[in-house]
Amino acid sequence: MKLRASMFRKESRYSHFREDFPYRDDKNWLSFVILQKDGDKMGVRKWNIPKEWIPESLSSLTYEKRYTVRFPGEAEYFKKHGAGQLDIGVKI
Repeated sequence: MKLRASMFRKESRYSHFREDFPYRDDKNWLSFVILQKDGDKMGVRKWNIPKEWIPESLSSLTYEKRYTVRFPGEAEYFKKHGAGQLDIGVKI
């Protein structure tokens, strides 16, 4: 179940790290991953955290200030894809 949820999430977050997505993506993945039985299979979906649950003080921070601890390869990813990528899509 954990592997299925991990492969569904296209980012790194907390103890979940992916080499192909070595950064956090709040715009698309500030969500819960929900696993549930779907007949004989496992269904996977995401449930976005409601904006009213997110403190205003957090939503005004840039990516670098919000996340001070870096994942392995995160800085290199942003260097390769441009410094502007740090704030694209991460404002809440």
